[in-house]
Amino acid sequence: MKTHQIVRTILAAAYFSAMGGMALSVDNTFAQPAAPAAPASGGQSTGGLVNDPEDHGWPRKFEANGYEVIVYAPQVDTWPDFERINFRAAISVGQIGSDDRTFGVIKVSAKTEIAFKERLVLLNDRKIEDLTFPGVDAAEAARLKGIVNDATPPKHPQTVSLDRLVAALDPATVNIRKVTVNTAPPKIFYSSKPAVMVMFMGTPRFKPVPGSDLLFAINTNWDIFLDPAAQKYYLLDGKSWLTTADLNKGAWTAAASIPPALSKLPADENWNDVRSAIPGEPAKVLPAVYVTEEPAELIVCAGDPEMEVIPGTSLMLVTNTETHLFYNTVEKQYYMLAAGRWFKAAAVAGPWSDSSSTLPEDFKKLPDNSEMAEVLASVPGTAAANEAMIMASIPQKATINRADVTVNVTYDGTPVFKPIESTTVQYAYNSPFSVFLVDGKYYCCNNAVWFESATPTGVWSVCTVVPKAIYTIPPTSPKYNVTYVTVYESSPTTVVTGYTAGYSGETVAATGAVMFGLGLVVGAAIANDDCCWGYHYPPSYFSYGCGAVWHGGYGGYVAGSSYYGPYGGAGHAAAYNPSTGVYSRAGYAYGPNGAAGYRTAYNPATGTSAAHAAGTSPYGSWGSSAVSNGSQWATASHSTNSQGTTTGSLQTSSGASAATVQGKYGNGATVAKSSSGDYYASHNGNVYTNTGSGWEQAGNSSQTKSATAPTSTPTTSSTGGTNQTKSATSSTSKPTTSSTEGSKASGASKSTSSEMQQQSESRSRGEQNSARTSQYKSSGGQRSAPSRSGGGRSR
Repeated sequence: MKTHQIVRTILAAAYFSAMGGMALSVDNTFAQPAAPAAPASGGQSTGGLVNDPEDHGWPRKFEANGYEVIVYAPQVDTWPDFERINFRAAISVGQIGSDDRTFGVIKVSAKTEIAFKERLVLLNDRKIEDLTFPGVDAAEAARLKGIVNDATPPKHPQTVSLDRLVAALDPATVNIRKVTVNTAPPKIFYSSKPAVMVMFMGTPRFKPVPGSDLLFAINTNWDIFLDPAAQKYYLLDGKSWLTTADLNKGAWTAAASIPPALSKLPADENWNDVRSAIPGEPAKVLPAVYVTEEPAELIVCAGDPEMEVIPGTSLMLVTNTETHLFYNTVEKQYYMLAAGRWFKAAAVAGPWSDSSSTLPEDFKKLPDNSEMAEVLASVPGTAAANEAMIMASIPQKATINRADVTVNVTYDGTPVFKPIESTTVQYAYNSPFSVFLVDGKYYCCNNAVWFESATPTGVWSVCTVVPKAIYTIPPTSPKYNVTYVTVYESSPTTVVTGYTAGYSGETVAATGAVMFGLGLVVGAAIANDDCCWGYHYPPSYFSYGCGAVWHGGYGGYVAGSSYYGPYGGAGHAAAYNPSTGVYSRAGYAYGPNGAAGYRTAYNPATGTSAAHAAGTSPYGSWGSSAVSNGSQWATASHSTNSQGTTTGSLQTSSGASAATVQGKYGNGATVAKSSSGDYYASHNGNVYTNTGSGWEQAGNSSQTKSATAPTSTPTTSSTGGTNQTKSATSSTSKPTTSSTEGSKASGASKSTSSEMQQQSESRSRGEQNSARTSQYKSSGGQRSAPSRSGGGRSR
């Protein structure tokens, strides 16, 4: 069975953050949040609500004064720092109902606000930088520019799919931060029958269960109990109990009975899932149990590996496993993908070696229309890998009201600070918070917001300038992820902060692919920290032992394989905080939108318990009165009547909101592509279309013919400025084309054909990725890849 059929709970936990802070209900469905209140900060309104906050496809048609303007999909030129985008598009203008079209090229710049949840981009403050109509005289071009301006008023925001824009963006124009990531293989187990992997964060640690002689494992995400009297361990696997006398060596057998003390667990949420499995059900299949004290991976096949040929390559796909596993028939080597890294071996049982930078070229030929498509993001040099790197480089920003936000930092005893190698920075060794000492001052990064204080215990205030020394923290440090959090600007009342995907565990590796976590070095450092092992796991992200896989629909890594534990695996979420006496168990999953999960906690010192849903995204951490982000427009309420008029409210990142009613403007109406194909704007200012036999220019005749004009005909200056209209009772001249297919007498040059072909491929990928995202959202946040046969799942 494919992973998506068994990980609804974990994907839902991951999607909690991506959905902008929606609470997870008992049955794993999403509860809608309350409508956001207007942020306290001021700002200017963008002047309108997007007619429909969605990208329904391209081309789009806009109408005004008896004319229609068709705008084809945007072709991105640059998007510096993802603030203001510059793009061009082919357009055509004609009277409503007429087949005569005049083609042109429009170049636009616009301010962008990105909604990661919806994977949409809002285009505000649009400016037409250039608008040309090849072969058309100046007076007629000015008139056409007026029509375009009237039909697409710059003051009205428009939405475009983020997937489309990223696919159209040249990665060479993006500031992509690449890091040398540890790609040494972890310990990799192999089983040809159902199996699970129990991973401890270092030496197994246990804590007494309140009111019982039993002990509970606190540094693994599995439910494991120790009965000291019988010297036996009990592992809960689904609804079945397994037991062994030797935790590390096994062997594990089905428990004939369980300790009576398990029936006396505290009646709180922390133990609900355990109490529901008492007395338990006989295991239908006894899984193999692999126990490790270090990050590791597990390959499970349903019997010996079964493979199918991948046409056009020397590769074969191993079909009876959930692992991304391939076989190269030329090299006679297996290739395994884990956490964005590739390993190879002559046998599935290993030994495995690193192959992330020496991957065979045939991996670039994997079909992108199958379940194998998700591995392409981890194949350097592919379009999917480039898009993943771009996505990981887009900052998520929020505006913080400085007076309304603070943090309460705690320590286990007196604060202890230790130096970070090769830097002048020290970090708090005995705190669950990321606290740093730099030049006698203290800084804390919490929920992607920087705070500062004169003392290690506070009072803490929002930081406006982060010391440069903090950004010298090396990738070998468990605190490296804070270097992805930046203060962009500040005022006396607000601070604009943001982070890129590296903060939540996704790093662009020097190999040219996005990888999960930083590798074995950091994982080992965390596990072997004798003092504060429980403090580092939330921000450091083990690369292995959680089944982290790239998910295009989510836009990042998710973790959810049942091989790795009932609570998701990622984060190894059973933890004990010695400063508070609280130990907890939780499901965690990570992605570029932050880390999220559902956490239950029990404090044995007080006998109290609590449940808390949370995410590391800063946007929902303190409520809309303290924090606002640029995606609120996408979830603003809106409704449309039968006349096409939309009523709603628009929330902008500047903090202002505007109630609007608008009709025919906004995003326009999606129109079907013409039979001759789509149209593209070239750098040389011409419009081209692929006729099937090559690229041809959609030319505009220099001759004009009479056409009945509407009563009010727009006119404009040659600069395309503010439009004025004048009354016209006579016919006006309008350029014509030989057909909507364009002039076949003007073929594209070799260089132009190459440019257009590249644009066509990018547009096709953008449409495909946008469709996948829409399918993912409509499915409730589950993976949409087809199932493989076999599987060997343990439950």
